[in-house]
Amino acid sequence: MTHTQPVYFVSHGNTSWIDAHEDSAVQFLRNLGSSVQAGVGFGAFAEFPIPKAILILSAYWETKSTIRVTTAAQHSLNFDGCRDLNNKVTYAVPGDPSLAATVIELVKSAGFAVEEESARGLDHGAFVPLMQMFPSCSIPVVAVSLLATKKPADLISLGTALKPLRSDGVLIIASGALIHNPKELAKATRLGVKVDAPVQPWAARFVKMVEDAVVPNGGEEPGRGDRVLDVYGNSNFKLAQPTWEHFAPLAVAVGAAGDEDSAELLFSRWSLGHISDDCFGFGMTRKQ
Repeated sequence: MTHTQPVYFVSHGNTSWIDAHEDSAVQFLRNLGSSVQAGVGFGAFAEFPIPKAILILSAYWETKSTIRVTTAAQHSLNFDGCRDLNNKVTYAVPGDPSLAATVIELVKSAGFAVEEESARGLDHGAFVPLMQMFPSCSIPVVAVSLLATKKPADLISLGTALKPLRSDGVLIIASGALIHNPKELAKATRLGVKVDAPVQPWAARFVKMVEDAVVPNGGEEPGRGDRVLDVYGNSNFKLAQPTWEHFAPLAVAVGAAGDEDSAELLFSRWSLGHISDDCFGFGMTRKQ
């Protein structure tokens, strides 16, 4: 049994997932989380020890110039962007101030400006997937902000700085989406596009490029970081990611994995003709 925790990039979906018990993406998150909490293998993959803590990065928490790390012993929830859920949703997951201090030192040592964050609650990019994966709140969580940067290599460097935590029993989860274009979503809604509508060619080409960058030839080909950086220059990137932040968690996950860890496409689904719910796992070993 390996003692180095994996890295997961998950699609955070939307707040409707909180009660969407039959949704296939929600079921995937629940099954993945159940395997983590039980310390058993997920599907065809070997087991990992139960993590001592979870570090999460959400597309909805970007900070300028200075990375922030939650230090609270008990998390609250941040309902910015989903005020209708205020006082209707609870998720009483503990924090881990000791781990937060370690994270701050690692990030600082990598040359980033970093500060403690004692007040901000978990946003829906964090609490929606966490509620599905770890409903018992038995594993403490530390959240780290994404750097609002126009230098994607900085995001991979942030992931590299966090990588040592994995060998100390910390599971890293990066929560975002391969495609996040509110205007495309609004257009699909206005036109009455069906959930199972055919995938738009530009979206299919873009996601295929990302999948090939992350999981080429079985997922163990060197140069993954460079290939993901190349995605930022793809002609469809601006359409898929007008404001970058939902792709940023994948770049951090790639940095936290490094080239030496295999990558796996764990879940894939399309909806409304352009939304991809791809989820990746890094550092997972297939059962013998």
